[in-house]
Amino acid sequence: LEARAAEIIPEGGFGYIQGGSETETTMRRNETAFDMVDIVPRVLTGVLNPSTKTSILGIDIALPVIVAPAAAHGLAHVSAEAGTARGAAAAGTIMSVSNYASSTLEDIAKAGQGAPQWFQLYLSKDEAFNRQIIKKAEDLGYAAIILTVDAPVGGKRIADLRNNFRFPLEL
Repeated sequence: LEARAAEIIPEGGFGYIQGGSETETTMRRNETAFDMVDIVPRVLTGVLNPSTKTSILGIDIALPVIVAPAAAHGLAHVSAEAGTARGAAAAGTIMSVSNYASSTLEDIAKAGQGAPQWFQLYLSKDEAFNRQIIKKAEDLGYAAIILTVDAPVGGKRIADLRNNFRFPLEL
């Protein structure tokens, strides 16, 4: 999938999506750790009606996977986060929307057609702005706020430097 995406997405956007910060050591360690996890199917266990349905924070979902709050979906496809919201709704799961989305909160909420959505907030030094964006998300029906505190300063991203990448999108 990654190789196919590299063929379709412009180099700068692909590098931003695929890459990590600094020397990408943490990203590689995470990939290695994930590769060490085996998913072993259970067979002949007597389960008559298997189901992937579950709930998280009181929200019923069709499968135990939610869409993480990733920035700038518009780098990958013209439908941007609105397209992702439609897909998440069709799959019966939660769409988490990044503070740095390339679609508006209104467009994403509308595209989700009432499916559960959460909003990721990077706190601003402007408390009035923080209150305004939280109120907007709440008014649009976003069911939770994901408070992100790990990025007070943008990281040095080697792929972005190599590709001379600058965000072409208004976020």
